[in-house]
Parts: sequence; structure tokens; C-alpha cells
Amino acid sequence: MKARSSRRDKDNRAYEKICREKRERLIREDNWVCFLSGAELPIEGRVPFHHAGGRNGEAPDGGSLFLYEKWIVPVHPQRHKEYHDMPVGWLLQRPWYKLYLGRLESFDKELYKRELNRIEKL
Repeated sequence: MKARSSRRDKDNRAYEKICREKRERLIREDNWVCFLSGAELPIEGRVPFHHAGGRNGEAPDGGSLFLYEKWIVPVHPQRHKEYHDMPVGWLLQRPWYKLYLGRLESFDKELYKRELNRIEKL
């Protein structure tokens, strides 16, 4: 097994800090909800975060996409799994996905366009 680089370790620590701070802020603002479904998330336990714009490449601010805080969003584990594992046609039949598209459009136009492109490939 290949050892992780010191750069990756540094990025992982920065990512964990971003998630921790974002979690604390969203809970404090009473906005601790799943980005995909809009459902409230549990305060206790682990909640995953989704890289809405992907993990690799350059972020709009010129930094690392992996660490672009705006596009790192909390998600319900089951919705996250469905989003990544299920075909778009299946997602389109889910009420939460349709609501997600509306949230995404107001959240970030670029990500919304990417999602529409994903749908159009059906």
C-alpha cells in the first residue's frame, strides 16, 4: 500500500478542520440540514460531507477544489450513497432530488449547469 504524502496529510487535516468548523457554524445557525434532501441532520454522530463540485482540480477561487469550503456540504449518508451510486433516471424519480435541483440552482449556477448536463446525458 502506498503511503500518503505529507501534502495529502496536510490537506486532510485542513479538510477535517473545514468540516468541523462548518458543522459548528451550521448547527449554531440552526441550518444543520442535508444539502441533497433538505432534511434535518442529527446533531449526534458522524455526518458525511459531500464535495459538490468534485474533489480534484482547481476551485473557482484558484485554490484546491478538495478544500473549497463553499462546495463542501453536509449530507445524509443514505442520500449521499444514492446520489453517487444510483443512475440519474432513478434519482429523477425521487422527491428529494427534485428539491435538490432547486436548491442547487440558487446555491451555485455553475454546479446547477453541471447537474443539468448530467441529466441531459440520459
